[in-house]
Amino acid sequence: MRRCMLTLTFLFALTACGSRSTAPNPQNASIAGTWHLQTCDGQPLPCVIQSGDWKISVTADEITGTNGGTWSHTMTVSVVINGGAPQQQVANDGGTWARSGANVVLTSPTSGITNATFTGSTFVIADTSGTAIYSRSRTSRSP
Repeated sequence: MRRCMLTLTFLFALTACGSRSTAPNPQNASIAGTWHLQTCDGQPLPCVIQSGDWKISVTADEITGTNGGTWSHTMTVSVVINGGAPQQQVANDGGTWARSGANVVLTSPTSGITNATFTGSTFVIADTSGTAIYSRSRTSRSP
């Protein structure tokens, strides 16, 4: 059940968070560095989803990319089941990335393929579940 929960929370964080910013020339900007989740569908952290008896709050989320084409992901969530006590969980993932212009494909043996847009100052991960905005800034991050 823990593995299922970690997978669910990782997928949510990659697909459920929103607003765009642009850099002058993202083609020359480096992906290398640590990118912190700033907003989920336009809302600052913590990002909260509720499904039935489950309530999941993403309290911290970061993706670290290297110039060598690898990435790692760490997300901290608080999970409440059936109104019980919150349980803190940390999910980790990683793999390789490939970039073509502003399009970035993150590939993981655990979570599969995730498409992102790199503006030079943000990573934007968007699909039918929502929009996640990551930036190098910590200004909107919750403790």
